[in-house]
Amino acid sequence: AYHHWTCQHCRQPACVGACPVSAITKLSGGQVVINESKCIGCRYCYQSCPWKVPQFDFKKRVTRKCTLCYDKKPTNYVKPACVAACPVEALIFDYKIEVIKEANRRVERNKFPSYIMGMREAGGTDLLTILPARPRNMGFVVAPQKIINQDLDKRRIASAGFMSASALAGVMYIYSSLTQEKDKRSHDAPD
Repeated sequence: AYHHWTCQHCRQPACVGACPVSAITKLSGGQVVINESKCIGCRYCYQSCPWKVPQFDFKKRVTRKCTLCYDKKPTNYVKPACVAACPVEALIFDYKIEVIKEANRRVERNKFPSYIMGMREAGGTDLLTILPARPRNMGFVVAPQKIINQDLDKRRIASAGFMSASALAGVMYIYSSLTQEKDKRSHDAPD
């Protein structure tokens, strides 16, 4: 079986709170997008993502992920490319309530044990996936029901960076002092 694994477009995306430069935003249409011109490539978004979806582009030194083609749509609710290209209409794009209704219809129609992923995982997502079993039984990354760091305070990240820089400056000062002392002793020593 094939599974379309992409950004789940979380209702409360942890990646938004984790980005120290506010390069990631959740748009009013539900899309979670990365502004590549602001991205510094720190990969905190990857670390905070419950599904580890964002991918680092080593050539451009930025992180990328699905945007639901928000930048390619001249009007609202034009289908993303993956939905338009799906030959069996396994993917749909609509208002959330309509997607939930359709997911429940498909589960009922097919009469097989199934699980709708995205209803509760990570606080809920704007992308739903019908699976024949729970994600853990299929070998998928299992997201927690609630994201702890969704409101990660960027000041904590900045202060951690400041503390690291201060510690490094202290180590460099001590090293420099020891090196200067050693140089002074070797310079003052009689030949």
